[in-house]
Amino acid sequence: MAAASDLILTYLRPRQVMCRRFAMATGEGQALSYLVSACLLFFLAQTPAMVRQHIMLAEELPLAGIAAGRLLGMAVFAPIAFYAVAALTVLLLRCISIRISWLSARISLFWSLLAVSPAMLVLGILRGLIDTQSILLPLSIGVAVTFLIFWVVGLLEAVARHGC
Repeated sequence: MAAASDLILTYLRPRQVMCRRFAMATGEGQALSYLVSACLLFFLAQTPAMVRQHIMLAEELPLAGIAAGRLLGMAVFAPIAFYAVAALTVLLLRCISIRISWLSARISLFWSLLAVSPAMLVLGILRGLIDTQSILLPLSIGVAVTFLIFWVVGLLEAVARHGC
């Protein structure tokens, strides 16, 4: 239950939550659980839009085909991409003489993804209900900015702990 309350608390006090997440870090399994949970929630967030797309395309593409493609992306390709982003982050920070551990970089990124997943679920519901880009674009930008804030705060906390 601590993770669920920390998800909400991340929106109020992200630095405090990241500090607690780093202190609770037991290893790669915990980081991976954040990533798998976030990817699953991101996939679920896409389902209203998938149904809408299926209805709009009528009989051209079955819903199972749309869902299978997105599930493959979220279950296989997204985790690989997120691991690569975390590794590139460590390498870029080391190029400018900032030390951070590989695990801390992954926890920071993966927890930020998980923390923003409730907002992604709301955005996914809206994408399934409305098709107005003038409403969806600012909301999407807001979710992206929120994610970046969480991630940068997590990286700053990891650097402050010098490698965690």
